[in-house]
Amino acid sequence: MYTPKYGISNDILRNLNRTSAAHNLIVNAPLIPKWEARLKKEAMIRSAHFSTSIEGNKLTLDEVKAIFEGKKVYAKQRDKQEVINYKKVLEFIDKEPELTIETIKKINEITLEKMDEEGRGEFRKIQNYIVRKKDGIREIVYTPPAASEVPILMQDLVKWINKSVKEDVSPIIIAGIAHYEFVSVHPFVEGNGRTARALATLILYKLGYDTKRLFSLEEYYDQDLTRYYSALQSGQKNRNGEDLTYWLEYFTEGIASEMTRIEKQILDVSRDRILKEKIGQLELNPRQIKAVAYLQKKGKMTRSEYVKLTKCSPKTANNDLHEMLDKQLIKQKGGGKYTFYVLTHV
Repeated sequence: MYTPKYGISNDILRNLNRTSAAHNLIVNAPLIPKWEARLKKEAMIRSAHFSTSIEGNKLTLDEVKAIFEGKKVYAKQRDKQEVINYKKVLEFIDKEPELTIETIKKINEITLEKMDEEGRGEFRKIQNYIVRKKDGIREIVYTPPAASEVPILMQDLVKWINKSVKEDVSPIIIAGIAHYEFVSVHPFVEGNGRTARALATLILYKLGYDTKRLFSLEEYYDQDLTRYYSALQSGQKNRNGEDLTYWLEYFTEGIASEMTRIEKQILDVSRDRILKEKIGQLELNPRQIKAVAYLQKKGKMTRSEYVKLTKCSPKTANNDLHEMLDKQLIKQKGGGKYTFYVLTHV
């Protein structure tokens, strides 16, 4: 039976507490429905972009967004197919399938669709290696277990995941260890990294840390790939007696960082429940949300302050403010050059 070795360090505990606080605020925030849908779509786009970027995909974030919107993108077909596939993976795990061997194989099968057809969705029958290129020279940095060991190792991992769920182990710890062990076993010929990251996200979804599907852990990894690989290799150096504490410090820091980012993103529009109770739920653009946060803090705002705050033109400011007036989100006071705006509930 798979039994990972790790400790709950002060860093891990601090990250878990920070994540829990942000998570509670996010899931209870009165997000505007259409705005929430847009944030979810943006998170999916970032996940697809950064997870494929980690594997060497050259598409920009804007190009990935265009693919999501069904627009034509002039780039290598393989790069485009990788993004299309990862979009399908995210849609698949969004349905929260059961945590089984079959689900893991399905994730890999979708990941490699129309790309690496041979062996996709099936455990490898050959030995593979993790290779890094340094100074133009390719070197083996880690040798995964033999192919004959893969089926039992993966069965052990799935059993451990489900056992840990019953034992109320933190979902974040379960997701982090599953990510690590999957990459260490490297059960498929291709697509292991993308499958591992999707599996970790699925575990968070299944165990209550879906956070309205607004997060993208892949972006955190891509910001410093050297650190990502270093954290993974910290346990792989001694496979039989690996200690996963350092990896979990890194993984929980990533979760906490992403949750804090989402918390900040929605806090300005969600912090004032009175606003929701008074005027209902409205869809606002990013400039208007920033203005609401400013008004909640300062109490009033002139048109010129709106222009300066949001870095928009006077014409755009007029359009935004008129829309907010029409929605009865704000009201106008004063007159002429002394005109200013306040929130309606003040």
